[in-house]
Amino acid sequence: MAGITLSNSSATLLEKINIVSNSTSKLGGTINVAGFRNLTEFSLTASGITSFVSNNKLLSLELSGNNLSNFPTLSSIPNLKTLIISNDNVLSGSLPSFDSNNALETLNVSDNFLTGSLPDFKIIPALKIADFRNNDFSGDIPALTANTKLTQFYTNGNNKLSGLVPELSACSDLRNVNISDNGLDGNFHDFHKTPELQTYH
Repeated sequence: MAGITLSNSSATLLEKINIVSNSTSKLGGTINVAGFRNLTEFSLTASGITSFVSNNKLLSLELSGNNLSNFPTLSSIPNLKTLIISNDNVLSGSLPSFDSNNALETLNVSDNFLTGSLPDFKIIPALKIADFRNNDFSGDIPALTANTKLTQFYTNGNNKLSGLVPELSACSDLRNVNISDNGLDGNFHDFHKTPELQTYH
């Protein structure tokens, strides 16, 4: 199929859409929800779509298990709190800019073919869950400061991150961390400095 534009009907008054495709009902093409003026949550998984056009009201967006060639235009979704695009069959290249997404709390881009560096967490000050597992990221892990609100942080898998093991003592909210399977140097974290930490690999 060539995708679908959802507009010009009473459906445009919907606030939430959740679609799970199966092996016999793939959509493909482009999904366009720009006409959904009240839509705040959209989830479409395993549908085979190649691109997505959003409205400017979305708070939560999940597009896992598709065939996206690019990320949606995040600058047009400034209030987005949750972005989950994992297990995509073709998504590659660098992460987009998050300069316009100060409200983002959950970022899951695991199990793709992404390259380049991880984002600077200072420009995503509300971020709590960051999942970068099983990509091809490289470079240093950005500084985790006292202003970082991360509770879960994952970079394990096939990434090629380097530099020093990050210092976590300033991150009092961290609960679960997995930075294994990279090329990091230095000593692992001292659990006594962050007693709230539950798992660390």
